[in-house]
Amino acid sequence: MRQTVFLPYRVLFAFFTIVLLLGLAPSAFAREKSCPALLENNSPFVSGSSELKTKWVEQELQNIENSADPERKMVRQANQEQGIDALSLNREIIQNHNSNYTHKIETACITNQYQSGRCWLFASLNMLRPKLLAANLVDEKFEFSENYLYFFAMLEKSNSFLKTSETAVRKYANNRRRLLNYINRYAYVGDGGYYQWFVYLAEKYGLVPKSAMQEASGSVDTEALTADLQRKLLLVTEQMRQRVLQGGSESKIDTDLRAIREAGLRDVMVMLVTHLGTPPQEFSFRIAKSNEQTGKKNSKTKKSKSSPLEIEKAVVKKFTPQTFARKFAKFDPNEYVTLFYNPRFAPNKFYELTRSKIGIEKAPKTQHAYSGLNLPIERIEQLIVKSIDSGQSLYFASDVLDSADFSPKNPVKPVSGILHPKLFNHDPIYGFTGDRSLYPPRRFLDFYRLIAPTHAMVIVGYDRPDPHAPVIKFLVENSWGKRVGDEGYLHMYREWLYQDVFAVTIRRDLLNPEEQKALRLPPTKVRESEW
Repeated sequence: MRQTVFLPYRVLFAFFTIVLLLGLAPSAFAREKSCPALLENNSPFVSGSSELKTKWVEQELQNIENSADPERKMVRQANQEQGIDALSLNREIIQNHNSNYTHKIETACITNQYQSGRCWLFASLNMLRPKLLAANLVDEKFEFSENYLYFFAMLEKSNSFLKTSETAVRKYANNRRRLLNYINRYAYVGDGGYYQWFVYLAEKYGLVPKSAMQEASGSVDTEALTADLQRKLLLVTEQMRQRVLQGGSESKIDTDLRAIREAGLRDVMVMLVTHLGTPPQEFSFRIAKSNEQTGKKNSKTKKSKSSPLEIEKAVVKKFTPQTFARKFAKFDPNEYVTLFYNPRFAPNKFYELTRSKIGIEKAPKTQHAYSGLNLPIERIEQLIVKSIDSGQSLYFASDVLDSADFSPKNPVKPVSGILHPKLFNHDPIYGFTGDRSLYPPRRFLDFYRLIAPTHAMVIVGYDRPDPHAPVIKFLVENSWGKRVGDEGYLHMYREWLYQDVFAVTIRRDLLNPEEQKALRLPPTKVRESEW
């Protein structure tokens, strides 16, 4: 009874439910079809393409404008008028900065590389000066001749260029694209270089003081010289290419190509002498140490108490570039080693960049290639402090144009030469936070080559008021003259060291036994594209 009574109601309920669903189905189906269309309308791309839609661009510009509050609009207007660096300068870092250093090495005069890319020569030579100054052998005005080593650097680069060109014309004499690609990839005749190239040049050609070979117009502004050298070397390359195209026996081609290279190098020598002057083979040098027994520097005597006349002893000796390097400057090519910080490579391993030598050697040495021990940046910092404590300054390579302040001093900003990764913060200008930030970790910057070792300088001190706390900043001797930075010096904060320093040159004996052992192993070769 109860089942027969309720059965019609159940059937009726089921019937109305089916009708309702069938009625709603078309509208639900329509809404389902409209979702992709809605997404497509919000997409910046044309359907089935990656082309930008002008309608989307217009909508986004309107959205950006509508979403900006008055403060955001003021920031944008100020940025358009003043520039983003002026607007994003971190005043807190400026206010908290000082020029105090707890540990500082005595340095000689600030040098100036002028309009040239010779920083690697300046930094290498400046690293040698403090120990001569401490030994009273030179005064604070002493400077090595960078022009002297630059002369031979360009000569060695030209020789390597022509040897590379010879290889290229032998392979690709009839293929212009491959010929130029090979030369552009492996031949180099610009100003730049590495500390290892300095070692090669100083070991082979010696050193001279600036008094023996002064700067010249072609060294303080190298654009004309490098442009003419580039043209001359390519003209010689074409001579070699034409000779290969003529054909003949291999021995005859070898002889003729060598003769062409020799003639080309003679022309290079003429050009270098014309622009830079003639390097000395022997010279006289006045040693600052006037009393070798007492060790007093610049000791002077008066003729009498009533006379203003002072008499200073003069010690003048003759040197060759080789004897000046070995006996006077005490240059030892094996004394220093290079440490890398590359977060993409395994730590505590010895690496060498292939095809990274300045000269052609009959017996190649790894120490003349861009090579070094890869270490964690924390360990490199420890060794920098250890080196300064021992009285030894350090050559280092970094991206000096990243987060640096070289603007002139003024009453509002009375300091200059600060190196700090947060010195300029562009994120607030754009309103970026979190994963939209323009300041990612060092590993990202290195992977995409957003930073690169573009400049070499010398570390000569550090500031650690609390011996139990980390170092605050490092004092850097630059080679851009006294008008740049803080009277020629820069203030490298510890945070900048961790982000922008790539290589440091340090005394070998400061490394621990495990690190010294790693340097004795054959280096892992790395191509430039992987570096």
